[in-house]
Amino acid sequence: MIKSITSNYPVVKFTVFILTILLAGCSLSSPEPQDEQSIKLQIEERLKQEFGADTEITVQELTNRETDGNSDTVEVSVLIDEQVEGLSFGVNLQDRPPLRMDSVYRGEFLYEDKQWRLTDLLKVNDSSVTPKEGINASALVHPPGKVYVEGAPKVRTWKNEMVEENLDLENGIHTIFIYKEAENRMLEESGTVKYTFIFNKDTSKWEQTEEVRMDDWKRTYDIAGSWTYKTTSADGYYVTVKLHVSEVDQNGQITIRIDSNQINASILSGLDVKNSWTAEVSQDNPFTFISDETTYALTIPDEGQTNVLKLGDSIFRR
Repeated sequence: MIKSITSNYPVVKFTVFILTILLAGCSLSSPEPQDEQSIKLQIEERLKQEFGADTEITVQELTNRETDGNSDTVEVSVLIDEQVEGLSFGVNLQDRPPLRMDSVYRGEFLYEDKQWRLTDLLKVNDSSVTPKEGINASALVHPPGKVYVEGAPKVRTWKNEMVEENLDLENGIHTIFIYKEAENRMLEESGTVKYTFIFNKDTSKWEQTEEVRMDDWKRTYDIAGSWTYKTTSADGYYVTVKLHVSEVDQNGQITIRIDSNQINASILSGLDVKNSWTAEVSQDNPFTFISDETTYALTIPDEGQTNVLKLGDSIFRR
């Protein structure tokens, strides 16, 4: 019996040798899985590089983990809390506000050089995105200065005052009420304007969705009366044309009248106008009155800074 065991001894040694090689091979090809803390730290460091060192990153639950030899893929829930820099009073409309996000990321790890490395990190989705600041309301009250461009229309000057501001960050709604006032020779406007901004989660920016004049908004025109246009006729005679404009009624309508003999005897005879017609203020421009009875609009040029009216290209003065 002892002889039989001894005779098989080389076979036993060979078998042990093969098992040792196989076990060693398995240990080389299948490293120990990384622990959750290592996964969280690497993902946090990568997100810090993207969002900045001051951003608070909290890596939470790990889900959908798949480990296969030298690769490890996992999805993680991440809370990202960007910091507000200094004493901020809101962001400009074109800027992205600091955010608080609850997101899901997918991380891919590879075992290289005897350690696990994060090789790819992709966002899967955002379960919630909340702005931490609203619009800079002072930019509406005190807009930046305009750049003068030669030949461009004059810029109207408004006096603005903040009335009320309602900011709902959780639902992404920012409402601002501003009292506005502008006056010149022929038109005064004043009242409260409501601006509404909605936070767009897709672009991570505030977007203006509403600009509404409230019930206290009013306009006062000073254009009623007789206006005179002077020119020279083809045969060298001076021609004076009288334009009569009524008061602007509560519906924004006026009546315009030109003496009939002056239409026939003047350069205005080429205009497709009647002796009298009605016009109403344009919805797009309070300095323009338009009518279905003629293609020529009555306008207040230079936004009322000079005391003149225009009918077509003809200038009338008081």
